[in-house]
Order: sequence, then structure tokens, then C-alpha cells
Amino acid sequence: MRDRNRPLVIAGALSLLAAVAYAQGMGLSAGIDGIPAIARNVVPSVSATCQGTAAALNSPTTSAVNCTGVNFIVINYASANAASSVGDSLSNTYTLSTCATTVGNQCIYYKYGPTVSSSMTFNATGAGIAASIQVFGFRNVKGVALDKDAGQTQVSSPGTTCQTPSLTPTNGNELVISGYYVNTDTAGSTYTISNGMTVLFNPFTNGVNYGGGLAYAVRSPISAFQPTWTDSTSAGSQSCNLIATQ
Repeated sequence: MRDRNRPLVIAGALSLLAAVAYAQGMGLSAGIDGIPAIARNVVPSVSATCQGTAAALNSPTTSAVNCTGVNFIVINYASANAASSVGDSLSNTYTLSTCATTVGNQCIYYKYGPTVSSSMTFNATGAGIAASIQVFGFRNVKGVALDKDAGQTQVSSPGTTCQTPSLTPTNGNELVISGYYVNTDTAGSTYTISNGMTVLFNPFTNGVNYGGGLAYAVRSPISAFQPTWTDSTSAGSQSCNLIATQ
């Protein structure tokens, strides 16, 4: 009888041999089992496979998204008003991380090991909160707690940029995440961020919602990281923050 698992076994063995060969070529020492540490620790890379945004005067809620396989979710809440709750349709309990409250209410919420499904929504509840939310769900996150929380920068005067506090990850290949809030700006504004980060955003809409953005990058080097958000028009006030996890 043909062994259907044989091709998978062969592929796995070849991957391990390739990692061993690379490590030996780099002069890296082997462990007690004869396999270099770099070969033993070959793991899938972090990827964002679930995302959504929402903006509304009352209780913004995203469209249903497929978050199958996700093991870490981050939500950015952006408003001048506090929400009654921030969460999802599967009743996961999120942890509040860094939160800017001087120029508005811009907060990052996160959840390790969430309950997920192929059709789930995310929301912030409250009447008249005029909020926007941005969501990323990640696969293959190794951490179970934040490595670093750099806090927030709050810009009370009109301008176009908000630079986060500086953060140096403890480990290589950490996931760094930044949230953003805009109080007022011009209709049709766009929000971008430096350092090659991937971004989601909801622009400010007068009478409907405050502007917000969420961005991430997998940071390879262990060095200081300090991205800058830019509003394509002048914002009345802004805030931005930065966290990192393995």
C-alpha cells in the first residue's frame, strides 16, 4: 500500500537538511543532538490573515471576516469619546494596552489565543461615540504576553505627523504594531506610516467618525524602532502608540 505521508516526510527532512547545511556554512555550533539551534527552530513566519475596519456614529461594527487559524488579534479604537466595550461577535475578552486620553480616546486592545471562526465581526459599542476601529488577526505569533509597550505620543496642536515613542524589541523577528488617531482633518484624507509598515485606516468623516489607523511590521533586527504617521492634510490633533510581541 502506498504511504500517502511519505512525500510530507521527505519534504520535512529536506527542509531540516537545508537548515543544517545553512547553519554549518555559517559556522554555527550544533546542540547535543547534533542539530544546530537554527535548524531546530524553523517555524512558520507571522502573517496577518484576518483584517477589517468600521466607522460609525453609533457602535461601529466590521463586516464578517474569516479569522480561521488566527492566534493573536489586535484592535485599534479611535475616537474623542470612550466606548462602553470593544470586542467581537464571539465574546473574546480583550486586554487594554496603551491608551491615549488627553487629545482623544485612542487605545490598542489585544487577545492571545482567541476563539475564532470563518465568519466573525468586531465592534465598539456606545451611542454617539463617533468612533472608528481597525483590526488585524495574525497567525503563528509565538508570544503569550507583550514584549514591549512604548506608550503613546499625543500631539495637541495642528499638524500632519505623529511619531511614536521609540521601542527596541528584545528578540529578532518580533511583531511591532502601531495605532493612530486623528481628531479633525479634511474630507478624503489618507493616513500613511513610515518604516515599511502595512496599514489599515478610516479617515475622519465630519459628523460620523474620528479618524484612525492600525499598522504592523515584522521587525528583524534588534534595534530601536520609531515610525511616523502622516496625515495627507493637516489634523487638528493626533495620537499614536507602539507595542511589540514575539
